[in-house]
Amino acid sequence: MLRVALFFGLMLPSILTMAQNNDKNPATTDIPKAFENVKVERTKVPFKNPDFTIRNEGGHLQGVQYYTNGTTEYMIVTGSSDSSAYYAMIDINDTVQKVVRYNVLLNTPLDHAGGCQVIGDFLVVGVEDNLDKNSSKILFYNISNPGTSDVTPAITIDRSGEFKTKTAGAVGITFFDTQHLLAVATWDANTIDFYWSNAKPLSDPKCKFELIQTYTPTKGEKDEWINKLWPSYQGINLFTGADGKIYMMAFFRSKDGNFVDLFEVSFSNETKKFTLKKTVSKQFYVADGNNFRNGGGVRLVGPDELNVYTIPRNIGKKKTVIDWFDKK
Repeated sequence: MLRVALFFGLMLPSILTMAQNNDKNPATTDIPKAFENVKVERTKVPFKNPDFTIRNEGGHLQGVQYYTNGTTEYMIVTGSSDSSAYYAMIDINDTVQKVVRYNVLLNTPLDHAGGCQVIGDFLVVGVEDNLDKNSSKILFYNISNPGTSDVTPAITIDRSGEFKTKTAGAVGITFFDTQHLLAVATWDANTIDFYWSNAKPLSDPKCKFELIQTYTPTKGEKDEWINKLWPSYQGINLFTGADGKIYMMAFFRSKDGNFVDLFEVSFSNETKKFTLKKTVSKQFYVADGNNFRNGGGVRLVGPDELNVYTIPRNIGKKKTVIDWFDKK
């Protein structure tokens, strides 16, 4: 189905809607080619918030994702404040273009929601204690029926440990082979915790995740990278490509601008360990306060196409703009 949307007189890029499983994303995309094909100049996606009081004090947005339930297209943003973590769903269809769901996740001390990812009908988001920095929860919400299916999380992973070691500033998830792989970036992405599921569907109450590795990039490993930088990533997304490989996209802002890094993620059956190899670092041009420090996200669109998104610091009282980067 081909859809063209109009946003306040601006033509949004054509979107090829791909079939979406309940707890999987399409694995038919040439990820490196699709990433290469993304243009670096933005299209604005504005929306309003006339109906909800969203507390911005002491917090900011950090995650953004696209979601469709087959009839309605949404952008989803995750955010924090000095009292609670939340996500908001924005109906981006032509006649609406406004926040339609505001869901408080957890309250202080777990009031900092980080980067997120949508997989099938599930939003996966980490919420951390950003004061003591010693605990977090990974929450899985079924968002197929906003206001009903997403009242409580379908899965919760509790995390606790030493200072900054079990926070959850960003999460990524993909389905690989027979099970789900979850990645959780800790404070400033100093490390990444990898979890395998037990191969149960995310909708199954028996679905569990097991921590199998805490990944820290090493100096020698980076010799094979396109560059040796490991910055403070504020968002990560995982995908399985048509080539059977796992890829991670990671978002950051530096003094040089806004970048998305593409990694190949390899798993050794022998050592039961993951390694990462950075293959591309791509700069994107944003404006109006939007940047990858606030957060970024990716959506698979077609065999050689994906979209990249970024957001401002907070949802404004009148109009907020999401940056949308589509195919060249």
